Amino acid sequence: MKHTKYYVPITHSIGFDALSHPFSLLFGPTRSGKSFMAIHIINMLSQLPITNIRQLQGNATCPTQIFLIDLKNAEMARLQTLLPDGRVATTKDQAINLLEHFIELKRSRADFIANYGNFGDTASKLHMPLFCLVFEEFATTNAVFDEGVTKVDKDMRYKWHSLTKELFLTGAGLGFIALIITQQPTVVNAGLSTIITDQVSVKLGMGSMTATQLHLGFGNDIDIPNFHLTQGEGLAWINGYNDELLTPFKSPYIDPQKMWVVLQKSLTYQDTNKYLLRTMN
Repeated sequence: MKHTKYYVPITHSIGFDALSHPFSLLFGPTRSGKSFMAIHIINMLSQLPITNIRQLQGNATCPTQIFLIDLKNAEMARLQTLLPDGRVATTKDQAINLLEHFIELKRSRADFIANYGNFGDTASKLHMPLFCLVFEEFATTNAVFDEGVTKVDKDMRYKWHSLTKELFLTGAGLGFIALIITQQPTVVNAGLSTIITDQVSVKLGMGSMTATQLHLGFGNDIDIPNFHLTQGEGLAWINGYNDELLTPFKSPYIDPQKMWVVLQKSLTYQDTNKYLLRTMN
């Protein structure tokens, strides 16, 4: 795959263009290594463009702006100490507010592009930074919103599902992307409607899973290779790259002792006002 300004390496040899493939699904059981892979992807996004594939390093002249919803308030939520205020949500109210804000930013960029320059301009043509919303454990998040019978619960549930649909179905080419992380990749168990899964063009399945579980994540029309995957290993499907085949991969090693230092450095350039309407023509 061509290494563009928005190219995100999964490993040294495979990756994807995050603007052309804006919605990614990362799934696998507990202790599969998906959290480390998520950290790796966030690290790569925040350093765009990647200028050294061998070292997996970028120069961060077009840094992706990271937002995160983690209603489990687990390890990923710790990123709130590195990200600007309001970028991480750990409660239902915060999640609704963050998602509303994220979509408002998306609309603002759409208005800007529509009134800027030439007809047909896109975030890619204008070399605009990406904005990424990470859904940590999407199944848990949906379950939290789907429970409750009060009017307030129902109103929040309606707003949550309406906003997620708007995120995934509108504004192609604006540079607003999402990473869905979940243990359960099925529509029933993860709350992943077909409306959303149809938009996903990068799927990463990690850890030890049965062929049935892999089919639930990748689809029944995908051939499942006879590999025994362990922690930190996975299979990748990238639309347009390996449509009917899955590519095996091993996650890049991240030293747990140095991971926080690496993130502190890569998340230095997080500034909504600076990067929302920034162009690099």
